Amino acid sequence: MYPDLNNAENAVELYKDQHGRISKKDKDLLYLVASYSRFLGREIIKEPDILRYLNNAGNLKEKKPLKTYLHEIAQLQADSENLTEFLTALRKYKYRELCRINYRDILSSSSHFTLTMEELSDLACSVVQSLFDFITLDYPGMRDEFVVIGMGKLGGRELNLSSDIDLIYLSNTEECTDEIFKVAEILTTSLSYRTPDGFLYRVDLGLRPGGGKSPIVVSIEGAIEHYFYWGDTWERAAQIKARPIAGNIELGQMFIGQLETFIYRKNLDYSSVEDIKLMKSKLDGLHKVNDVKLGKGGIREIEFFINAFQLIHGGKNPALRKQGSLETLEILCEQKLISEDTKNTLKSAYLFLRKTEHYIQLVDEIQTHSIPSSPDERDKLAKRLGLKDKAEFDKNLKSVTEAVSKIYSSLFLEPSRKTEEVGNEFWQLADFLTEGHISEEEAMDKLYSLGFKNPGSAIDIIEVLINPKKGGLTQKGRTL
Repeated sequence: MYPDLNNAENAVELYKDQHGRISKKDKDLLYLVASYSRFLGREIIKEPDILRYLNNAGNLKEKKPLKTYLHEIAQLQADSENLTEFLTALRKYKYRELCRINYRDILSSSSHFTLTMEELSDLACSVVQSLFDFITLDYPGMRDEFVVIGMGKLGGRELNLSSDIDLIYLSNTEECTDEIFKVAEILTTSLSYRTPDGFLYRVDLGLRPGGGKSPIVVSIEGAIEHYFYWGDTWERAAQIKARPIAGNIELGQMFIGQLETFIYRKNLDYSSVEDIKLMKSKLDGLHKVNDVKLGKGGIREIEFFINAFQLIHGGKNPALRKQGSLETLEILCEQKLISEDTKNTLKSAYLFLRKTEHYIQLVDEIQTHSIPSSPDERDKLAKRLGLKDKAEFDKNLKSVTEAVSKIYSSLFLEPSRKTEEVGNEFWQLADFLTEGHISEEEAMDKLYSLGFKNPGSAIDIIEVLINPKKGGLTQKGRTL
């Protein structure tokens, strides 16, 4: 089944125009890949050697381990005289491997999609680690002092095809030196810089201690102080997936070990449970229509459900301190915290929604979670997923999201009085100040509608109150 015949035919004709003849074997492969992905079709036309690489059946037998990525990239490093050459080689390598990973996924059943997420994550980790190693050739002492922590889906080895990579840079020094900041800036810029050859990865440093108000590198001592004195419940949830991926890995593991008592509390107090309820209330207020991530019954609800159980029970049950969503679901079921039916429903829903997200992004390597509104594009998406047409896709999506929503809604079935009293207006304002999902103009309009005569000043005052770096309230104060 070819989801986009027009693009497949155009890709083959463009290949012939630029490279002359094409063998039947190469033509069939290009036709298949381009019918699923416009951007991968373009990459093959730019780099015809990818066809020969993909036609080697050995490349598709099994998942490529992290150490193999690192070994192959080490050869690219050895052949590069400077950072510019190395980055060019890395970008070509990344797109070649994306072609391989996605070609295998196209040929595989949906049950193998976990391998795709793991390989996308391992590819990203190997690029970050190898690039860090190359940059620090000029700063040899830095490797012992610096660690890169992978967060979110990267940390959990569940990376999207076209996701930001969430990183935290930490230093084992009391005060970060100019050299440390220089390495961090070069690493960030090198990863995210766009060229005609594409880019490596968009980098998001917003999860670092103190967020955007903190320097891009934070000392480990300062980070630990932040979390234990000022850390919010959402930061506890974010740290569940934290994993050192580059630099001094042992240093990163030591740091994460020190945070365990912050993330997982043996005696969960009332205010912590209330915080988790308030996080759920906030998530409920951010629902988007036709969005596999933020839609009702979407990916975010599954992730929140899992994280809530980890935060509540992980203090007394170390078995729950896992980074992967699917692995944690299995343990929740083994520990009799959820039923077998709930586990199976959430597992199949998660894989369906993540694969849908993957094939939405596969078209043009755009970071989006929106389901196409066009009937034609929706039909193509259905075929990418191995379904007959958009009607079958819509039916499956409805069934999956309704099942997830029912399970998610059962979490904290009895809402507390405080949860009921918190309106969406507050969460939208808080979202602007902490995560930036809404614009400043929207936040000010919301304040004005609530009766604030000078919303600009109000935002400045509230920001000080919720920002510990500006002498604001403690975590307990903000919760109250």
